[in-house]
Amino acid sequence: MELFVSSDPRPDLPADSKVWQAVFQEAWVEEFPYLWSLLRAMRCYGCRLRWVRGSLKLDWERYEEDPKETATQKEERLKRIRENLLVPNKEWLAEVFKAVKERPDRKDLDGLRGSR
Repeated sequence: MELFVSSDPRPDLPADSKVWQAVFQEAWVEEFPYLWSLLRAMRCYGCRLRWVRGSLKLDWERYEEDPKETATQKEERLKRIRENLLVPNKEWLAEVFKAVKERPDRKDLDGLRGSR
């Protein structure tokens, strides 16, 4: 079960794969099954993670894009994601990201700094 919990569903995006694995582990450990599912779905669609001033941030605007989607449609989609998924769960996200930041293996996850 642990392998599934922490596995990255997007091995084709290796730059932040290790940190995603840590996030999945912490989301599960913190007993946030809904949050774990939300994060996993976001990753499936190509969401990235990056360190910004020592904190993890979701780079969710880089979701896989629909080539038929207009700029306005993309803006509306991202607004819905923000309002319906991210804002209501920001405290949970903060707890999980803090747990990742405090992990003993954190230095192994620092390769993301400055990546975009």
